Amino acid sequence: MSFGFRVLNDWGTVLIDDTFANLALMSVNNYTTVPTTRWGGSDLTFSFTSQFPIFAFRCETAYATVVSVHQSGNTYTVGMRCSGSPGTAIRVYLFDRPTAPTSGWGIRVRDGNGAITFDSGYSYMRLDGVYTTDSVNPPKTWTLPAGKQYAVVQGGMIYSEFWLSPEPPTDPNARGDIITEVSGVKLQGNIMEAFYYIEHVIPSQPFYNGAYGGIASYLLVDVTNMG
Repeated sequence: MSFGFRVLNDWGTVLIDDTFANLALMSVNNYTTVPTTRWGGSDLTFSFTSQFPIFAFRCETAYATVVSVHQSGNTYTVGMRCSGSPGTAIRVYLFDRPTAPTSGWGIRVRDGNGAITFDSGYSYMRLDGVYTTDSVNPPKTWTLPAGKQYAVVQGGMIYSEFWLSPEPPTDPNARGDIITEVSGVKLQGNIMEAFYYIEHVIPSQPFYNGAYGGIASYLLVDVTNMG
């Protein structure tokens, strides 16, 4: 940057730069899950319109998983699964670059095209680390710094499919259930825990070798005092 505006902290880390947009908190929404269209647990579907969105979620009483994100223009539709029963609460924090100025006094920074890159009237995304695991059985537990409230941006999940039958797979007439499990995450105080749960069951299927893969990964966001 030859000319412009830049703010650094005592360690030399760039906090504000007119050429980069800081991710501001645009909304906080409280949802509850609904009866599932699959097997067990419950579902949540929500949509939002945003330019460059990143969303974090927080579920305290059950394991929650983002299973799909569909985009149509600037409209995004998110599908989630939850190990809890219908009515489980999930809070969603939506972050994006500031699009409209806030009212009142403060600092406002724009890029060379006049778009806002920082406005002190917003709260901004505070990152607190990346957590990953390739196994959630037994449950994977992380102890986080106390005194804060957290949400996660899901980067990936673990999945497994297996065939379950009382009959031996060598029997050509054997039928069994194909069970799909996925990893989910819940946050209680300063404890974050990932575990698997049954996402779907397809009954009465011929023998299937199964599949396993994925990494459960979470970007931890400090949402203390963000609603």
